[in-house]
Amino acid sequence: MEDCHWTDMVASTGIVEVTTLIQNEASGEDQTRLPNHSTQLTLRNCVFDNLEYNHAILFAQNQIIQVENCSFVNINTTYNKKGSCSLYAESPDWVGENGAGCTYAMACIGESLCAINEESCFQDVDYLGNDWLFQTNSSTVVVDDKDFTECNF
Repeated sequence: MEDCHWTDMVASTGIVEVTTLIQNEASGEDQTRLPNHSTQLTLRNCVFDNLEYNHAILFAQNQIIQVENCSFVNINTTYNKKGSCSLYAESPDWVGENGAGCTYAMACIGESLCAINEESCFQDVDYLGNDWLFQTNSSTVVVDDKDFTECNF
């Protein structure tokens, strides 16, 4: 996806999910799943602006997501009261150290590969005390040369 804009939204379940598991697991269906790393999504030159959400904005489960030159601006979180965070992870740490739920900007679950380039940034973002990224031990996350940091608009 290139030059995409998500603006003035309430995203009660996050925005982008790259997975082949959740729907089958939630419905109890036993269907053939796509292999790990068989699906890749690249977000390039995208803006996430004025959002309210309660799940990870970007989520990968056993698949690949790349974030290139994207901005996250004026993002506010609300606690996930449904407890559905447990659907997504094999890790009890998913709910965050302060119990803030799955309110991360990006979550890389299972054997996902997630990459963020140094041109991506954030400004005026509240994750309810969580870090911007959640990853399980089995996932791989690559952040170019510097931390995902404050935008210089």
